[in-house]
This record gives sequence, C-alpha cells and structure tokens, in this order.
Amino acid sequence: MKKSFTAIATIVAALAMGISRAPAQDSSWATLVAAAKKEGQVTLYSTQLGQPYQDDIIKLFEAKYGIRVQLVALRTNEIRERIRADQAAGQAGADISYNGSTTSELQMAEGRFQPFGALQALGALRSDFQSDGTLLPVSIQGYGILVNTRLVKPEEEPKSWQDLLDPKWKGRILSADQRELGDGGVLFYTSYQAFGREFQDKLAGQVVLSRELRENERRTARGEFPLYIPFGMPNLPPLKGLPVKGVIPAEGMPYIVYVMAMLRDAAHPNAARLLMDFFIEHDAAMIYAKGGFRVPVDVPLDQLDSYAQSVASAKLMGTTDVKKINAVLAIAKEIYK
Repeated sequence: MKKSFTAIATIVAALAMGISRAPAQDSSWATLVAAAKKEGQVTLYSTQLGQPYQDDIIKLFEAKYGIRVQLVALRTNEIRERIRADQAAGQAGADISYNGSTTSELQMAEGRFQPFGALQALGALRSDFQSDGTLLPVSIQGYGILVNTRLVKPEEEPKSWQDLLDPKWKGRILSADQRELGDGGVLFYTSYQAFGREFQDKLAGQVVLSRELRENERRTARGEFPLYIPFGMPNLPPLKGLPVKGVIPAEGMPYIVYVMAMLRDAAHPNAARLLMDFFIEHDAAMIYAKGGFRVPVDVPLDQLDSYAQSVASAKLMGTTDVKKINAVLAIAKEIYK
C-alpha cells in the first residue's frame, strides 16, 4: 500500500511540475515567435524540386506568421556546393538546408550546421525517426518504378526490381544517374546491398542514364521510354492525367530521409527554428502524407487516398549509409561508364 501511495505521489508531483513548467515553455516559445516575426524572413535551400507540397506548407506558414520564406530549389550536390561557397565567402546565403540525410551528414561532419535548439513539435517524432538535435527528419521519399500505361500492359508491368533485367527492357529503361548522390545513388546503393554486384552489372546494360530528374518523368509520360527508375512516389500526383502509374516492387522501396538543418551563422535563426517546427506539425505532415511521402510522425491513414495509403504501408527496402556511400558509389562509376 505504501508503495502504491509513493507511485501515486510521484505521478502527482510530475503532473504538477508539468503544469508549473507549461507557462514558462509557452512564454519561451512566444518569445521565439516574436523574435522570428521581427526577423521577418527566412531562406530555405531545398532539393525538393517540382513538387507542390513544400510550397503549400510554406504558404500556410507565411499566412500564419507573416514571415516571408525565400525558397531556393536545387539538386542535391548543387545545394552542398552552394553552402560550401557561401560559407567560404563569409556570406549567410541560407538559414536552412533541406536535403537528403546522407548528404546532410557529410555536411554536418564538415561543420556546416549548428544545433537548432528546442522545438514544440519535436516530441511528436516517431521512435524510428528521432532527431540528433542538428538534423531534423521531415519527410521520407520512397522509390518505385514509373510505368507508361500506354506502352506497358498491366500483365507486363515489372513486379519486382529483378524484373528489370528481362531482355525485353534492354535500352527501354530511363534511369537517373546512379553514380552520384541523389535519387540514382539511392537506387544503386540499396540494390547493390540487397542483390549484389551481379544485379547492377546486368542492369547497366538495360538502362539509359539521364540527370534531368523531372524531365525524365515527362519523357516517360510522352512515351520516349516505357519505364523510369527510380521514381519518387510523391511525384505521381503532379503527373495526374498523364498515362503513367507508380509501381512499388515486391522487394520494397529504397528510400531517402529528407532532413532540415540550420546553417552555421544563420542570419535568421529564430525564423529558421519556427519554420523547422512548422514542417513537422500535424498539418504539414498531412500535406506530405497525402502527396505520397512517408512522414516521421503518426498520421491517420484513413484520411489518405488509396495511392497514399499504399505508399504509407509499403515495405521499405533500405537507404544509404554515410559511412559506406562513397565506396559504393565508386563501384557505380566502375559499372556505369
């Protein structure tokens, strides 16, 4: 009985502490919001090209806080080089980098970022997508196969990554460049880890490489190629009305975690923290989930359409490892010459 009373007393004390701390926390966040509004703007370097979701979230943020967001959308390596050049010149080009986790980990090792501090929504992150205090997981993009439905009959669609090795697809598969960080690098790394070099040696004879990611999807829709890999599943809704579909292979989706990080010596640190927090709040997470992203917070699946639900429940095949990526991409350069 004494033990039960002690437990109850501990719970009551903890609740009391929570209540007593709440006003201080609210006051601290209100101070941050006021400081962010005074800064009035925030600059975001993002690799999410050609997708409406982050634009929709930014519009909600600007409407709520009256803080202008300057968005600069570039490729993965372009953002890395832009940040390096900005900092070498002593310029505060951006406040936030929004890039893949592997590239961001490499940049963190170079000292490009600073810890972002406390966020209101941080506690909502799932246990499998926690933040280290510098890199904040915001969205997870899974990859499948884009199929032109006019050129490929349902019974002919590839059902697995291994199906891409069928001789009938030789020279008919458009592929992102698998020798560099980004979509193609994710596919190479995960398929190399899952299936070995033999798979990639054979796949190299099947595909045509291209670095024009968004144009690759349009080329497939126009019928220049029946298949495109790896296809970012959130890119299907913007292609609505075109003769294409996204196929999730049986082995699962390679994926990339997109993370936000505050740049070292950011000119607008308060607005940066506020925007980072906003991107993991419920409304923003739902925008991403409805668009075909996985998100690092729990969202109600019954509010998603069938396509978004299929992505949310699909098996994840794997992602890149910052400690191994350079060695693996060196092999990609041997294979794809």
